[in-house]
Amino acid sequence: MSSILFVCSRNDSLSQLAEAICRERAPADWLIASAGPDPAAQVEPKTTETLRRNGLSVKSLKPKGFDEVPPREWDFVVFLGCVDIHDVRGKKFIMWPVLNSDGPSTSSHEELYDELNDRIGGLLQFIREMSLCS
Repeated sequence: MSSILFVCSRNDSLSQLAEAICRERAPADWLIASAGPDPAAQVEPKTTETLRRNGLSVKSLKPKGFDEVPPREWDFVVFLGCVDIHDVRGKKFIMWPVLNSDGPSTSSHEELYDELNDRIGGLLQFIREMSLCS
């Protein structure tokens, strides 16, 4: 079982998109979560709109701090944008510069969704190939 933690500052948009996409695409026994050092009060409405439009559940999504995710050494910690490494333990750290999510239109969130979906597909393929080699 692999574990992936997606991190962005407020855990209200990019990391929520990534968590939902990855939960949908990864095997059910993998641990997938997201968090941030300064969690917002709620998930960005454009984010939940985009996830719903793409058929993904938003039921369990909420901004979380690092103290709200399982305390463990994550197999992969994926930073979305500029976030300092806080008290996150991981085996592999990945930085994904992504499109700006502050745009006013929902179409920019659709572009973010597509970009994250592609990157997550590549990450999952990489993890599967790595596990075949071990």
